[in-house]
Amino acid sequence: MSNKIPDAWDDDWVNVADSQEAKAPQPAPKLSKSERRQQHNEFQKQLWNSAENPSRNHFLESRGVVPLKQEYKPQVTLLSRKPPPVIAKKDAADGMNGLTLDDGDDSEDEARRKRDADFEERQRKAKVEREEKQRKYAEARERIMGSSVPGTPAVGSRESSQGRNDNRRRGRGGGGPKTSRPTSADQSPKAPGSPAFGPTASTGPGQLYDPEDMGRRISKPSTPNQDGPSQPVFEQELCNSSRLSTQRLTRRSEAMLEAYEDSPGTLKTSLVSGRVWDNRETCAFEILTSLLYNMISPRFIAGISALAACSSARDITFPPAYGVQAPFGSAVEHDDFGELDVFGGSSGLMSYANLPYVQCLAPDGQNVEKYDIAIVGAPFDTGVTARPGARFGPNGIRAGSRRIAPESAWSMYTGRNSFLEWAKIVDCGDAPLTFLDNTVALKQLTKTHKVISSREANNTEYPAPRIITLGGDHTTTLPALRSTYDHFGAVSVIHFDSHIDTWDPDVLGGGISHYAGVNHGTFLHIAHEEGLVLNSSIHAGIRAPLANKKYDLKHDKACGFNIITARELDRIGTQGVIDKLKERTDGTKVYISVDIDVLDPAYAPATGTAEVGGWTTRELLTILDGLSGMEVVGGDVVEVSPIYDNRGETTQLAAAEVVHSLIDLMVETPVKGKL
Repeated sequence: MSNKIPDAWDDDWVNVADSQEAKAPQPAPKLSKSERRQQHNEFQKQLWNSAENPSRNHFLESRGVVPLKQEYKPQVTLLSRKPPPVIAKKDAADGMNGLTLDDGDDSEDEARRKRDADFEERQRKAKVEREEKQRKYAEARERIMGSSVPGTPAVGSRESSQGRNDNRRRGRGGGGPKTSRPTSADQSPKAPGSPAFGPTASTGPGQLYDPEDMGRRISKPSTPNQDGPSQPVFEQELCNSSRLSTQRLTRRSEAMLEAYEDSPGTLKTSLVSGRVWDNRETCAFEILTSLLYNMISPRFIAGISALAACSSARDITFPPAYGVQAPFGSAVEHDDFGELDVFGGSSGLMSYANLPYVQCLAPDGQNVEKYDIAIVGAPFDTGVTARPGARFGPNGIRAGSRRIAPESAWSMYTGRNSFLEWAKIVDCGDAPLTFLDNTVALKQLTKTHKVISSREANNTEYPAPRIITLGGDHTTTLPALRSTYDHFGAVSVIHFDSHIDTWDPDVLGGGISHYAGVNHGTFLHIAHEEGLVLNSSIHAGIRAPLANKKYDLKHDKACGFNIITARELDRIGTQGVIDKLKERTDGTKVYISVDIDVLDPAYAPATGTAEVGGWTTRELLTILDGLSGMEVVGGDVVEVSPIYDNRGETTQLAAAEVVHSLIDLMVETPVKGKL
């Protein structure tokens, strides 16, 4: 007897249902763990195969029951046209497709005549507008400059302002009579009691107005012009005024206002002619003077004209200050601008705190400038488990330090300036790292630290230079610890972070591959395995969750670390944290590593793995300053991702100041290499 269940789609489903009793299908047998795993693997394999080789779904094309023998021709109602369009004789569908936006009611001849008429109309309108503009310009010029005498050019024109005859030739040896230029005194009306600088003032040859003494005149030998006679007194004063200071120019302008209060037109004409005589641009000046002359009071026009005549379009006006922005520049009036001080925080290539750049990675055989403390960038962020972007951290930290000037970086709290003490501090730029292979990049960074730390120090008493690394994610601390070990031996690590970073590589990343096991959460575990750190190391500011409560804390202690949580600062204060750090690392050389996420995201939002509830910037800087006296052999500031920072650059400024604190600790306590 068949166990087939009756199917309603079968033709004899009724007989099958009546003839037998349908049995429910038996459940599948229970699989063992290995069988379920094998079944799961087979299913995953099928999924991958189906994803790599997707099957094509073939669908039948939809077809009508009755095939169309001919295409449908819609009925087209044509509007009245002249002449009737030719497309009406074509197929209806083709005719509709043939319609364009260019189809009109006019014939080609009518369209051509219309185009010609439009062109002639446009030409006529353009001519009328041009004549109207010329007429308005002539009226405005006559209203401003006054009516011209028949047979002579208008006042202020190029012919009258240049003061030459038509038969005069240019160049050396040009013949023809020379006519003198009309002076401002000839053009102004005679007024009794005019001041010494007025338009009616009678001045002898070679006399100039002295602004220091309103009524006194000084003698100055006149220098004849090559193209004509010497310039009038008034115009010589205007040409020489660009060499005067602002105060003297102001006094001169006030005198001109008093002299030409009743006749601003004469002042304007004299200024324009003086500018042309001095071979300077006059177009902009004439337009400005003409516009203002009809709108504003004569006294205001005289002041604007006097100031405009004293400068040229090609003159460069220097402010009474330094050539570039300096943090402490004094406003000094210089006679020679070549003596300006060019010191400034924004000048030159960008380096940390405007320190000198040294090519520390120069090939062997080249002379490299000696140094005691080196700043080096590590643009690496492919070892993160959250947000990337720390490869731009070195430049971000340097940008945050651009206001720090080594000559003026005196501490308000300690009264010291570490940049001016015994140590020579330089910026070595960034290490050349690849972004395509973490293993290769970390080897490059290790070699970079080895080369920089192997250079001869500037101070012979402390032959081993020390390095501060600008990260980069926290994986970059591992090559720095390897370099430190070569010169100073194993060190105690003071680790400011919100995470412990001692996870077993087999747990964090290493379960995938050994390549992935080296990351910013496992580097301290690897450093402990390599013997780079002592069992007197300590974390500070920890607050991130743990993956396994018992195992993570037990493993962290096995790596040689104690923990100061972030909230412990609320109970013991900053001094309590300082005391614990000093007690833990007493008698050892110290490496300080600062992950910027030790700060609360309110104070450092630009980081890859932010954790709320952190310390403030002031609290961190206070703790760092309290570590004075330690033998700090190296340090770093890492996990700065400028792409997540705000417009105020809060994170970059904080990171730059943390680096400054590390420099203070290194300079305060020099350290010799291992014996």
